Amino acid sequence: MLLALILTVIGCKTDEPVKIANLSNLYGVDGFVDIPLTITNTQETDNYNTYTIRAIVDTDTIGMLVKLKKGIKAGFVNGEPKNMFIDQGVSFISMGEQSNMLLEFLAKKYEINSSNNKLKDTQEFTCANLNTQDIDYNKGTGKFKIFLEGKDDYAELFVNFDFAKNTINLNEKDNEYRAPLLRLLKK
Repeated sequence: MLLALILTVIGCKTDEPVKIANLSNLYGVDGFVDIPLTITNTQETDNYNTYTIRAIVDTDTIGMLVKLKKGIKAGFVNGEPKNMFIDQGVSFISMGEQSNMLLEFLAKKYEINSSNNKLKDTQEFTCANLNTQDIDYNKGTGKFKIFLEGKDDYAELFVNFDFAKNTINLNEKDNEYRAPLLRLLKK
């Protein structure tokens, strides 16, 4: 009977929910606004991992999907660039209202007067592979710079993965890219 009780207790053990980052009081550091988002779900396909990333702002949940190509080798080997640029290495995918609120949040933090903040349905980016080791998608990190280009706009953004901490950070490359970045991410 004791064995049955122990097995019942062990069998009822559930995973604790992921604690989602709260960005309600997020401030810039040294003039840069970096956005840490929590990975709440991962889906794998043959060629990509798709991460659902979210954060809390006041009472709202913001977020989007981020796809990262599988099998990424080191971008620098012995200090020399190798596997430097990855075509369609990173993608952003809208989750609807949560993604639109993410753009609203960026506009507010970047102090950009922006309206109609609706994230494009899907955007694929060529990225610069800034890593000195092959990507470990389970417990490692991955650092990339994505390039956003439009008819009259250009912007860059760092997209940094920390799989051990379940986070993806959207880090500013340069303050001058704030307005073009928002314009390029919008529908």
